[in-house]
Amino acid sequence: MLVLIIPLVLIRHLSNGMESLVEASPLAKQVPEVATAFTVVHFANNIYGGMHFVDWARWSGVGCSNY
Repeated sequence: MLVLIIPLVLIRHLSNGMESLVEASPLAKQVPEVATAFTVVHFANNIYGGMHFVDWARWSGVGCSNY
């Protein structure tokens, strides 16, 4: 299961780093839609990571499967 968790952590860190770089850039200050687009990507990444966490919990027997 550790093999599944490591890529998700790397994706999260890359997403956070890219969002920070874009929000600090002069382009994002001139065109706010650029920063907003990366915020949407970050939000989608959080949802994707949460779904994987739930799947991991189910596969490992920790999570409740009564949905």
